[in-house]
Amino acid sequence: MPTLCSYKECTGCATCFAVCPQHAITMEKDIYGFLYPKIDHNKCIECNLCEKKCPLLHKQEYKIPEKIIACYWKDEKKRIESTSGGIGTLLAQE
Repeated sequence: MPTLCSYKECTGCATCFAVCPQHAITMEKDIYGFLYPKIDHNKCIECNLCEKKCPLLHKQEYKIPEKIIACYWKDEKKRIESTSGGIGTLLAQE
């Protein structure tokens, strides 16, 4: 049987649920309303995709970016109204 991350570690991302080809994983609410995976062992074919794709069981190495670019729209009114510093709107207009 596949081993999912522990209850304490699980973020409820539902990657395991999404990749299961047999729909053997359901996301169930705990007493606080957070979703956690539960495997139906009768449906599970032990392909271990849930285990292989879990971002907590297979953490990716952090890489420092080679280059960082920052920008914002000079129009202060537009920038304040925007969640992206105005750059999303500006790029869309261009």
